[in-house]
Amino acid sequence: MLFKLQLGAGREDNCVTINHITRYMSNPGGKAAELYALLKEQGVDIPPTVLLIQLTRNGLSQRMLHYYIWINPELVGFARETESEWGRNPWNKTMSFNDPAKKQYIEALTIWATKFVNQMDNGLKQKPDAFSQIPTWRGIADGVVKAEVVKTKIILD
Repeated sequence: MLFKLQLGAGREDNCVTINHITRYMSNPGGKAAELYALLKEQGVDIPPTVLLIQLTRNGLSQRMLHYYIWINPELVGFARETESEWGRNPWNKTMSFNDPAKKQYIEALTIWATKFVNQMDNGLKQKPDAFSQIPTWRGIADGVVKAEVVKTKIILD
């Protein structure tokens, strides 16, 4: 795991994690398989390694607010990582923190995700402006990643 912050406990869970996922969409089933087929049909080159930001807020009222943000590191300028073993993948914490560009990007994601998780209480309370002061995660790489951005055939928004 690249980062974890737990602000709540027990049933009042309020947590953010950042991790790298290998073999992304390598063997999807159900609706994910249908989506995979559609993406491939459209010429989308699905990355084998992605970063996942998970934000979870569970309240005592059995209300839940969960966000899953899948980030393709290639779209922000990092080289494609094809190592399928999680522990040997260059995005593993033991290796990525030794790579200055990856470490800086993870730190920027961490700062962004921490701001987001601190607003999850307001989101759970359905306040319309709960996340209005948080910029998009897409701007995180600005000024951080110096590599040439790899353009795919189709970019999903």
